[in-house]
Amino acid sequence: TKKPDMIFDLTGHLNSCRELINGKSDREELADLNIMAGKKAVKSTAFSTALSYFETARSCLFEEEWSEIPDKLFSLSLEQTSAAILSGDFHKADSLCGYLSGIANSTMEKCSVSGMKASLLILQGKLVEAISELSRALLLLDIVLPESAEEVEARAQEGIVRLRAFLEKNRVEELVNLPVMSNTEKVIAMQLLYQANPPAIQVNPRLFSLITLTMFELTVTYGATPFSCKCFSDCGGLVGSVLSDYKTAYKLGEASLALIGKFKAEFQKPPVYFMLPFLSFWVKPYQESIDYYDLSYKSGLENGDLMHAAYAAAHKVHLLMWVGKNLTVCKNEAESAIAFIKRVKGAPPLLLAEIVRYSIRKLQTAPERDDESDFEAEDKEMLENIKKTHNIVFLCRFLQYNTLINFILGNIEEAEKWNKMAEETVFSVQNDFSLPDHYLFKALIMIYKWNNASPAERKEIKKNLVGIKERIKCWAEICPENFAHKYYLLSAEIAVIEKRPLDTIVDLFENAIKSINGNDFMHLGALCRELYGNFWIKKGNETIGKAYIKEAYYLYKQWGAYGKTALMDEASQKTASTRIVSNPVSTTVTNYIDMISIFKSTQAISSEIKIERLLTILINILIENAGAQRGCILLRNERDGHFYIEAVQDTAGCRRVIQTVPLAESDEFCHEIVQYAIRTGNPIVIRDACSDSTWQTNAYVNKNRIRSVLCMPVYYQNRLKGIVYLENNLSDNVFTSARLETIKILASQAAISIENARLYETMEEKIRERTRQLNAANERLVKLSLHDSLTNLYNRRYFYNIACKKVSSYLKHYNISQKDCIGVFLIDIDHFKEVNDTYGHSAGDNVLITISKVLKQLIGKDDILVRWGGEELLIVMNYQTADYYREFSEKITKIIENTPLRVSDNKIIYKTCSLGYTEVPLDPSNPELLNLDQIVNICDYALYYAKENGRNCAAHFKLNRQIGMDADLKKYLIGLSRSAGLNKEYFTIEFN
Repeated sequence: TKKPDMIFDLTGHLNSCRELINGKSDREELADLNIMAGKKAVKSTAFSTALSYFETARSCLFEEEWSEIPDKLFSLSLEQTSAAILSGDFHKADSLCGYLSGIANSTMEKCSVSGMKASLLILQGKLVEAISELSRALLLLDIVLPESAEEVEARAQEGIVRLRAFLEKNRVEELVNLPVMSNTEKVIAMQLLYQANPPAIQVNPRLFSLITLTMFELTVTYGATPFSCKCFSDCGGLVGSVLSDYKTAYKLGEASLALIGKFKAEFQKPPVYFMLPFLSFWVKPYQESIDYYDLSYKSGLENGDLMHAAYAAAHKVHLLMWVGKNLTVCKNEAESAIAFIKRVKGAPPLLLAEIVRYSIRKLQTAPERDDESDFEAEDKEMLENIKKTHNIVFLCRFLQYNTLINFILGNIEEAEKWNKMAEETVFSVQNDFSLPDHYLFKALIMIYKWNNASPAERKEIKKNLVGIKERIKCWAEICPENFAHKYYLLSAEIAVIEKRPLDTIVDLFENAIKSINGNDFMHLGALCRELYGNFWIKKGNETIGKAYIKEAYYLYKQWGAYGKTALMDEASQKTASTRIVSNPVSTTVTNYIDMISIFKSTQAISSEIKIERLLTILINILIENAGAQRGCILLRNERDGHFYIEAVQDTAGCRRVIQTVPLAESDEFCHEIVQYAIRTGNPIVIRDACSDSTWQTNAYVNKNRIRSVLCMPVYYQNRLKGIVYLENNLSDNVFTSARLETIKILASQAAISIENARLYETMEEKIRERTRQLNAANERLVKLSLHDSLTNLYNRRYFYNIACKKVSSYLKHYNISQKDCIGVFLIDIDHFKEVNDTYGHSAGDNVLITISKVLKQLIGKDDILVRWGGEELLIVMNYQTADYYREFSEKITKIIENTPLRVSDNKIIYKTCSLGYTEVPLDPSNPELLNLDQIVNICDYALYYAKENGRNCAAHFKLNRQIGMDADLKKYLIGLSRSAGLNKEYFTIEFN
């Protein structure tokens, strides 16, 4: 027996000698040896041999001695199966499952075997088979999962109605207080349903909904189990996708975390953390979702839940792609995820990670015509592989990736094909981060088709666009960080086809760009700029358009979409070639003009949209191409019609942009030559001004010994916009015919660039002014939203949004040794209704304003005074002692009693007040026992007693002893109302 390898031979001998053994100890020893041999056979998957040994062991023992042995053997085999699954030995696990099916007798054992089989099938990617296995087990517990899609849909709809009704009547936060489920069969049912949910959401999302709703109803009916944790977060997914109540959905996710804490259910952390991103990104910036995936992965490794760790790794990469992180970073993450998932043999999440990696490769592959990757064949192959898995969710995601890729690469017809296919399965990803992008690209594709659409088609397109826009607007309002840019981009494109005013279109595009922060959504930031640039180019403003296209190119490159940047480079080269051919110069000077140099110069001019920088570049390029020593640019001011010198390059070669100087006040050029060019509108070329009979007597020419001069008017749309003035004093005849043609070409581009730069400058100033106005308006709105319009005191919105948070932060860091605390006072003006009834509401308003001013003078600058409602006022006073608050309450009653209140020109009255107050924390041993809102409720309770005590007094609510963690007392305090009796054992009310 000390040599395990020989135990089969040894027990064989012992079995043959069984009849010779008569004593009880001998029988038990023989039974033990057979059981030991049977266990070894189980581990070696020799199951028929194991059963033989166990039967021999049974024959050696009496029934009462044998009764507990099968349970132990079943448990042992179950453990072996679980270990085989975790180690990835699927063949052994499958054999063990077959063996367990043979020895399982009770319903519980059969359900346990089904659960183990399902785990094995899920890891092998056999999701449909896993659901069937679990459905058969649930039938043993009288729970039927229907097979027909119609019945699944009908029952799910009924469940949604019941879920909505439950949430309308019950607070989500109270779910954690449900009793613990004690019915064993229901607990087993919850476990099997919990197992069925992950495969169901991928191959049959409607069944997933039904399973989730069934678990929720079992929970609220029979009590909570650790499996209810994931159930709550799954219900959050339904509340978000079906009811569009994303805030309640997020609360359900928080309830699932709270329930984990209640049960200390560490094994529920991986699945719950995995589900929370699908609830989080609708209401919180996407980074929280990424953090949850990291937590799911980490806790999955810690708890041995390799399935959810694998899913978390794959979905994190999926999310990183849709938030526009650098593609190379995403590729590295995908490869790491694939390596991990292969180690744990998780087939379904492996497929998702491979879809992401494949999509990255498509975006990063430059279009090499001689060696083009056959993505069409690969797409078809991958599509077939996904369909074989019956995984609807991953199929939809693959189709959405192809929509995104083809739209970015400009293959709009292909993008439309993939988007239509995705539309058929989009119901399966209603909680996926890619859902808004699905609808965004669907809308952009429709907009692309607008110009060639018939009136009937346009009507249908418009209808669909309105629906999509409203849907994305809803998401953008809930979480602008994640979705605002999509809404503004779509709104801008719709405004373009509707031919809305230019300012409206510009504002929408600019808002789309500004809504994207840092390195977030680089792909959509690039797309915004590309579409915006195309808009300007179609408007005829190539300078602004090219500037945005250039920014788009930079962002695509930063994103890592090398396939896209290669296409943009190719398009740019084609455009450049076309322009050179389509703008020929005179044949007499073609040979002398460096067209490549001109092309580069015009590119440099057209790429700049800031007026100061443009003029600096322009004067330098003009001087270099003309062979001048110095020069200047004058521009016509549209407001007064006068010309002003804007840029100068002096003889030392130093470029500078100067402050605007009127033409008449400058000595940078010959005024008479410039005035002649303005008057005639023709270019002037002087070979040698010093010897020219027309100009040799000019004072400026004589003083500066001017030789060669070129003065060129600059026109835009037949309107004189500026003057280019160039000089060379070293030699004559510098400005030849060839150079004149060069300057004409450059001046033509300069005119467009200057006009667009000014337009851009005006637009920027308008945007800045509108932004200032909007910020000022927003500040006013914020102030108005937080203040009472009559008294200018804070209102309840301020109380809940700011005051409660301040007090909550204070309580979190509270130290029991502190002497200072917070005082909360609820004040009511006695018999205030008499003022309104006797003197009118205007007089009542004056009384409230006067008393508000009096109270404001009594408190410090950091204290909070709120108009609580009607004639009730609330004070939250910071960091004083209990004695101070007692004296302060007496001061309030005395000062208000002696304050004259004018109700008309010749009538003054006096009023008293009643108040209830207490200190925060109410119980120093448990500072977070009650929040500020609950404390105000207690002050209201004390105020009631002040009124019952004759009014014009202060009632102090005070605990007689510490409550600590007494849940019943806490519940009593929270529900305290004026109708409740005073329990003097725990607290009293003192009157001041």
